[in-house]
Amino acid sequence: MTFGVVWLLFRRKRLWPTRSLRCALCLTLIAMTWRKLGKVDYSKVRSSLWGLIWVIRSYTSSMHKRDPLYDGFDSAHWVHNDGIVNTYSQVYPRVEQGAAAAVEPRRPRSESHMSIDLEVENDSHTTALIKGTWHTHRMGKNHLCGTHWDKEAHHLYAHVFKLLNKWVAQNNSVADSTTTTTCAT
Repeated sequence: MTFGVVWLLFRRKRLWPTRSLRCALCLTLIAMTWRKLGKVDYSKVRSSLWGLIWVIRSYTSSMHKRDPLYDGFDSAHWVHNDGIVNTYSQVYPRVEQGAAAAVEPRRPRSESHMSIDLEVENDSHTTALIKGTWHTHRMGKNHLCGTHWDKEAHHLYAHVFKLLNKWVAQNNSVADSTTTTTCAT
C-alpha cells in the first residue's frame, strides 16, 4: 500500500506541486514502512517462507542432474524430507557402538531422539546430552527461528548455551573425579 501511495505522489504532480515536498513525503513513508517491517517477527509468519520454499523446491527438483552430495544420497528421498542434515545423519548415525554403547542403560524411547525442556531454570534438573542423539525442543516457529529475523533468538541461544555450559561443567567435574580416583590408586 505504501508503494502505491508513493507511486501516486510521483504521478499526480498537480496534487503535490513541488518536487521537494513529494520527495519528503516519499522518504517519510519509506521510513515508516521500514520501521514497521523491523518489528515483524518473521519466524512466526508463514508467508515469510514462500520465497524460501520456492528456492528449495527449484533446487531439489534439479538435484538429480548434479553429482550426489554423499554416498547413499538419493534426491527423490530428500525432496520429502526435512533437510540434508537429517538424511545424512540417518545414513551415517553418530551412535556409540561396542563397549561404550553396552555401558549405557537402555532408554524406553527411541535411541535417536530426545526432547529437551529449555525453560527449566532449576540447577538440580539436568538433561544428559548423549552423542548420537537428536536433542530437540519444539517451538511454534518456522525455519527462520534463531536467525536475524527472529525477534526472540537471543532467548533461545541464551537457554541453549546455559544448557551446554551446565553439561560441560558436569562432564568436567565427572572427568576430574575419575582422574583423581585413578591417580590416587
